[in-house]
This record gives sequence, C-alpha cells and structure tokens, in this order.
Amino acid sequence: DLAVGCAVFLHTERVSLQSRGFTPAEILAGIALVLPRNIWENVVAEPSLRSLGRVFVLSGGVQRNRAAVQAQVDYILGRHPEAEVLVHPFPGEAGAIGAALVAREACRGVATNFVGFRRAAAMRYATHNDVSTRCNRCPSACPRTIVDATSSTTHEQVHFVTGHACDRGEVLEGRPPPLRKPKAPAPGARNLLRMEAARLFARSTSVRVVSSAGHGLRVAVPRVLSMYRSAPLFTHYLEAIGVAREDIVTGKATSEDLWRRSAGRGTVDACFPVKVAQAHVADLLSRRAQHPFDVLLFPVLTHAITAVTGCADTASCPVVAGTPMVTRAAFGVGDDGRLPGGALLLAPTLRLTDSPRFVDQLFAAIRTIAPGLTAAEHEEAVKEARTAQRRFEQWMEHDGASALARARADRRAAIVVLARPYHADPGIHHDIGSELKALGRTTLSIRALPKDPARLAALGCEAPLRLDGEEASLTNSGDGEKLFGARVVAAHPYLCAIELSSFKCGQDAALYGEVEAIARGGGKPFLALHDLDETRPTGSLRLRLRTFLDAVDRYEARSRAAPIALEGFGS
Repeated sequence: DLAVGCAVFLHTERVSLQSRGFTPAEILAGIALVLPRNIWENVVAEPSLRSLGRVFVLSGGVQRNRAAVQAQVDYILGRHPEAEVLVHPFPGEAGAIGAALVAREACRGVATNFVGFRRAAAMRYATHNDVSTRCNRCPSACPRTIVDATSSTTHEQVHFVTGHACDRGEVLEGRPPPLRKPKAPAPGARNLLRMEAARLFARSTSVRVVSSAGHGLRVAVPRVLSMYRSAPLFTHYLEAIGVAREDIVTGKATSEDLWRRSAGRGTVDACFPVKVAQAHVADLLSRRAQHPFDVLLFPVLTHAITAVTGCADTASCPVVAGTPMVTRAAFGVGDDGRLPGGALLLAPTLRLTDSPRFVDQLFAAIRTIAPGLTAAEHEEAVKEARTAQRRFEQWMEHDGASALARARADRRAAIVVLARPYHADPGIHHDIGSELKALGRTTLSIRALPKDPARLAALGCEAPLRLDGEEASLTNSGDGEKLFGARVVAAHPYLCAIELSSFKCGQDAALYGEVEAIARGGGKPFLALHDLDETRPTGSLRLRLRTFLDAVDRYEARSRAAPIALEGFGS
C-alpha cells in the first residue's frame, strides 16, 4: 500500500518503489488503490459518506482507468453499502460540460464574445511542455505548458500558459505580459483583515509616559505569532516606560521575498507561521544597521485572554508558545542571551490570563534591560498598555459592526475568516482579503465580530461566547474563538465563512467538522482552506475563491426571496 498524502509525497514514494524493483503494473495498482483515500479522506474530509447521499457520480479523466474506477467503487461501497456508484458518460469532459451549462444559464438573453463552434474548431494550436518551458522566476521552477493558438480565419496568434503557481509564471520570457485590466476594489468592500494587521503594530494610541527607565533603549518586536494577538499591549508598554516610539522596531509583514531570503534556520516543524518566525528574526538582524535595536523582545506567551468563556483553558499552542526557545537554538544564543551581532534576546515566559503573575513576570524580565524601573512605574505602564490593547479591540469591533450593518443594508454577505490571530498576516493568509475585496466582498476576522451580548442576542445567539457540554473541555485559545465565530456566521443571514488553517495544524484538525457544520447552518456556503504553507498557489486559490463566491451569490438570491429581519445588529 502507498501512503496517503499529497501528490509530491506520492511521487517521491513512486520513485522509491521503482528503485526497490517494483514493476510499473504494481506501482500503478498501488496508486489506483490509494486514490480514493486521498480524495475522500484528504480533500473531501467527510468521515461519513452516508451524509453525502446515496448516488455517487464519478467524473474526471482518471475514470477512464478501470483500476481507478474499481478502487473508487470498492472504497465507497465498503463504507456505504446502499450507495449507487455511476461513472459519467463523458468523464473527462464533465467539468467543461458543467461550465458550459452554467455559462448558458448566466448569459441567457445576453450577447457574448463566443466566436462559435465552427471557428473554434478551426483554431490551430500546439502545446509545449519540457525543460525549456519551466518558469525560472523563483527557485520553485514550476513546470508549465505553453499553448500557441492561431485562428484559421484572422490568423491572430494567442499564447496561453497553464500550470504556473503564481502570476509571475504567466509571463513568458521574451514576450510581453498578457493584457489585463488592473483590479480596482469594488465600491464599499473593505479588507478588515489587512486593516487589523496594520493597526496591530501602528501604535496610533497616545500613551502616558510614566517612567524614564526605558529612555535610550532600542527594542525590536518580531511581527509574528502571538504578537498578532497582543502587539498593542507590548509596544505601548515599552512606550510607557520611556522607550521612544521611533526606537521600537516591528519589522515587516511576511512576504515571499522575506521567507526566501531569511529561511533555513533549522526548524523542521510543518507549521509555516512557526517556521517563518525565524526568518523574521533573521530579517530584523540583517537590517539592524538601518533599524538599530539593542533588545529583541520575543516573549513565550503560554495563555491568551479571549472573549470566549466556559472552556477548560485558553492555553497557547505549545509549538507557537515555544518558538522563542527555538530562536535561541537556531541562532546559537549562548548563556549571555546574545544574538549574532550582540543584541539581547529577551524571551520571558508570561501568562496573560493570570494578572498578578503576568505583572510580576514582566517586571522581572524588563528590569534586566531597564534596572531603574520601579514597581509602581511598572504597574502604571501595564495599565497604559492594557488600555491601548482594549482600544485596539474596540476599534476592530466598531469597524466590524459597521461592516455588518452595511452588509445588512446592501443585503450582500460579508465574509468572516475563521482563523488564528496570526492568520491576519497577509503573507500567512496569502492576502485573500485583498482578492475578496477586489471581487466586491468585505472580509473580517473573528476579532472584528461584536462581542456585546445585546447585539449578539439580536442575532438569536444564546450566549454564543460561552461554551458548554463537550465544547467546555477545550483547552486551546483559538478553538473556542473559532466556534464562536462559526456560531455568529450561522445566526446572521448576511455572513458566510472561510476557514483557514496552516499545514498539519493539530490544534485545528480536531474541530474541522464541527466548525464547518455550524457555519453551514441554514444552507450557507462554506470554504475550507486548510494546510496553508509558504507556497502560494495563486491560480488555484483564485479559482476556489471565485467558486465560493458564486455559491454565495446563489445563497443571496435564495435569501432575497425569503428575507430575514434583523433588528439591532450592527446598528
């Protein structure tokens, strides 16, 4: 048996089997056998095939392979004996036929630019796919297929590129880029995800300076992980103890360039947000001459404060919380706590949910770099920092309420992204907020959803911030927040959800089914973008977003036929 996994791992295993002497027939039989498991367990991720219905239609070109079809039949009937399994009469063309039917319905009574089947059949084309067509614009070297088409009537030449993973691969060397109108944001659509990421580190709140102990200190705070939850708390605390605003360095948001320039610091964890944290530290160190700092503040935050109540605990993911410890090893920090170049790595263990302990833990850590700080000054600085954190949360909820009010007034669904706080980083969520904004949809995070009980009650949500039953056993901070967000989406007719999760996230995986079941309440469309990593599959990501928004359009059309009144929410 071949292992269940992605195509890259499957290809690696095929090569290994060839080297061990297995015949092509044996390897192909193994691939056919594992195919249903990959589809149903990894892609569909539905544990009960019975919940999908009784009739299953197999489509796609692979259904021309009898071994693949038999493997599918055996798999489905083995788990759903009452199922009827059919093969589409034109499996390879089924998708194109479906697209044509949808296009005909959408364009009924409207003139189109289709040249007609006769002229289309007269087109002459040639395809090229070899080493010379690989993209050379980044180390990934994606394989591409080049299609050169020529009209038999106008002799117009058109070049198409397929197989590229991003927009850069669409441009052929020595040829002009394809003409495309620049995307303009749709009127009224907002990208609150990007706004959240910017505000977290903007330090726009005025701070009362309560001490001069931090005067002259230059402190860097990496723009990663738990800082996407608590950055205002720490940056405003530093200002309150006397660190000048211009001497607080927060680095850049994640980007492909930052990752490629600074990756490779020894961490082998599958989680991209964790891996990229070391790239952020390396980037800060590489730019220290332009943006100098003496201390890198990278706390180990073991617990998070959330609006959700009733759960057993709100602990941070241990991999996320422990990342500063990995930084010590990855950069060879010695007993003196110094990073390459001499900056001090300050990584205190802090528990935000235990206020007295947090105050004591932070004071002990900061005294090592600001020995003149008194306990009274420290407590005042913590108050200033907490005020700044609350203001940030209030700003986000105010903007979220405004977005929901606009969604209700326009009767046009906004998109809630159910994700961890660090997914607000555009480089982590692949900037889907900008893509959705260009397509006319407002996007917001769980953080931007109102937490006021009166407004939530207007949704018909009975204490959605409180968990009970089996949910009360949850111990991870992000788990309860995802369930809360899904509940609000289910209760509000003008919200739909996209769930984000990083590659092999064990914290998220246990709740995939429950989050989806809640968010789909009332027949709503739902999009799961799981296993995100450093690879940005631009083409397929854009296709999935457009497909999801088509389902949202259809849901809205049904909702308008039977409108639901909502009083008080977002007003």
